[in-house]
Amino acid sequence: MATGLFEPFRQPVRGLVWAMSALFAQPVAKAVPPIAALLDRPPAGPLTAYRRGRPIDLTLDHDQALKFENAVRAMAAPHCE
Repeated sequence: MATGLFEPFRQPVRGLVWAMSALFAQPVAKAVPPIAALLDRPPAGPLTAYRRGRPIDLTLDHDQALKFENAVRAMAAPHCE
């Protein structure tokens, strides 16, 4: 969503965030209705993801899931001591 997220940053980060927002963000009036529809009619699956109103396939094989778990554990380990 185009939320003005870039405003608190200093340059050059502010310019980069603004450019990414201009390229990829949607106006709030366009982004909210699909979210509201999902809240009104939640998906049946236990874990779902959408990109621009279309479901994203979240199927992982065992090896991919294990790599993901190990990466998350490695990132979290320094913060869990």
